Amino acid sequence: YPNIHVVSVNVSGSGNTLEALVRMTVRGISADIKVPIQVQRKNRTIIIKGESVISQTELGIKPFSILMGAIAVQDEMTVQFELVAMADDKQ
Repeated sequence: YPNIHVVSVNVSGSGNTLEALVRMTVRGISADIKVPIQVQRKNRTIIIKGESVISQTELGIKPFSILMGAIAVQDEMTVQFELVAMADDKQ
């Protein structure tokens, strides 16, 4: 499935370690997951990193399996991301 849509629903916490509630949509099926995120500030740049595990079945995807399960893809997948925001030098 080439398109995965992720939207931040809510961010809570304080300091550099926060928790984001994100809505992940694959094939029109959405699942809300909590993702711990780390925030780093360097000069005029903010870096946000996060990682979470979600199962394919939560997203309505049947994990690939053939030969009565002899060859199969695990149901769980790890989603990692890094967002970098930089201040506009024109301001």
